[in-house]
Amino acid sequence: MKIKRVIAAIVVILSLFFLFQIFSGNINFTGKSIFHITGKESLSVSITVIANPPSIIIDSPQNGTYYFNSISILINFIATDSTSDVDTIQYDINNTGNVTITGNTTLNFGAGEYFLRLIANNTANRLNNSESVSFRVNTYSESEFDDENGDGIIEFEHANDTNVQEFLEKIEGLPAGAKINFTSYNSTIPSDWATPSSNEVATSLKHMEFNVNESTTGGSYTIFFNLTSSELGSISPGDVRMYIFESDWDELTTNVIDSSSDPKSFSAVTTHFSRFLIGEKGAGTTTVTGGAVSGSDIARGGSKIEKPSFEVDQDIVKVLVKKGSSLRKSINIKNTGDFLLNVIIDLQELKNVISLRENSFALKPNEEKIVDFDVLTGAGVAPGVYIGNILVKAEDILKTIKAIIEIESEKILFDVSLDIPLEYKTVNPGDELRIQSTLLNLGGLQNVDVLIEYYIKNTRGDTIIKEEETISVGAQASFIKKFLLPDDLALGEYVISAIVKYQDSVGTSSETFNVGNAEIGNTFWNIGIITGILIIIMLVVYFQKKGLKNIEKMQKIRLEKLEQNKDNIPKPKLDEKLKKELDMLEKSYKEGYINKNAYLKAKERITKIV
Repeated sequence: MKIKRVIAAIVVILSLFFLFQIFSGNINFTGKSIFHITGKESLSVSITVIANPPSIIIDSPQNGTYYFNSISILINFIATDSTSDVDTIQYDINNTGNVTITGNTTLNFGAGEYFLRLIANNTANRLNNSESVSFRVNTYSESEFDDENGDGIIEFEHANDTNVQEFLEKIEGLPAGAKINFTSYNSTIPSDWATPSSNEVATSLKHMEFNVNESTTGGSYTIFFNLTSSELGSISPGDVRMYIFESDWDELTTNVIDSSSDPKSFSAVTTHFSRFLIGEKGAGTTTVTGGAVSGSDIARGGSKIEKPSFEVDQDIVKVLVKKGSSLRKSINIKNTGDFLLNVIIDLQELKNVISLRENSFALKPNEEKIVDFDVLTGAGVAPGVYIGNILVKAEDILKTIKAIIEIESEKILFDVSLDIPLEYKTVNPGDELRIQSTLLNLGGLQNVDVLIEYYIKNTRGDTIIKEEETISVGAQASFIKKFLLPDDLALGEYVISAIVKYQDSVGTSSETFNVGNAEIGNTFWNIGIITGILIIIMLVVYFQKKGLKNIEKMQKIRLEKLEQNKDNIPKPKLDEKLKKELDMLEKSYKEGYINKNAYLKAKERITKIV
């Protein structure tokens, strides 16, 4: 009996130890553990251990404020249990009672403060009710933003209110160092604001108010904003407009920057700041503030229809610059229409290598503006070839300037030159492209291996083909490089570039070519050349024959006159004239202007006169 008591005590102590480890989190298991000890007498002890309660992580909503009059919020959570199955999940809002849910769900919240608690129970009947969040739903938000860089641009990417951050991108053209007080009323128009008519605004989406600490009257300011697909619903991005309130809601020039992504991106130009709303354009024609015109054609002066138009002085910009140096280029934009244009320049994928002095401005009729831009070669910009488009937009007009920016290293040991033979300037999809690649040794190094990277890209900068090879270079190396183009390659203009690298040295080169119906193009080209040659030959033959006839005819007339008047012409003078005719005849024959038969006939006539 004594042994049994000792064993029982040991079992109890071990059980307590295991229970302590389990509840402290060091051991997790569930079920029955049986210790069976055999000695002089047997003792079996059964211990049942219950695992930890489920773990809950709340992803949404989050602690903070949601700036909406009413909002649908996704209750998004993760409930897990390492040893048992999660059995029941419930939520409680503001201690109003538990509601059972089977998974993530969406709830509607009006303005107010909320305390949300999630509760999970497992099959072992362990309960977890420790996960909770507190949040507020507010009808509006107020924020202040500074122009920290002094460049007249306020960006909203660091806004404390995530709804503002996702909706507004930036405002450009402000006075340097300006401050903005911004109030967002989201989808609910304040009760003291004038309600727009359906002729002005078919559907209102967002409402806001801007106050600027500087005078902004008579300027031109661009507001960039985003709308998600869910916010737009069935509204087409092309029908979105921003409006400003004075005595009534006036439509501002609004441009769609990108309608393919989500959210869709837009911009609007205003001459001053006030109350704004964003919505679907109404059925009526709206007068636009600041003299700007938006939407479709505008009828003026009876039945005459005037359309906006502008010109850009170049369709491609290609520059070569060394790392660390500065280069400024310019483009000229002219308003060739009959009313004010608000112009926006979008650098697209070239924002990292090009800096514009200003990317939005107004142009009066017949007014033109030189826009300067700087090529960036400083920190964060690696040597290479950068390809993309510069978009110039005004009203519904979009013009594209293709850009090729080559940035070489400050010191170049090896450089490269590309040349595309004429017959490969236009090729078909699936064809072979050939280029002449010449590698130049500028550093005096002999028999070293250099790396050449080749890229074929479209004008947006998307890479179609990338190849690389190592070349051993002496003084110079020149070779033909071949590329097989994809069968499904879209027709259009492409850029092939080469980047030669050796240690810190980077040299670049690029050329453009077209993918189209090269066979037809070459056929027409060849036909044109052959036709031109035939025409030239025919003209030469025609004029030669005509010249021969004229030479023969004129000399025949002169000789006839000399023969008729030889008795009246002094002998020395006659001999002189006949000698001139004979010299001219000899020269014409030698030069091929007259044939042999005509030569002999004319010579015989001169001999008879003598």
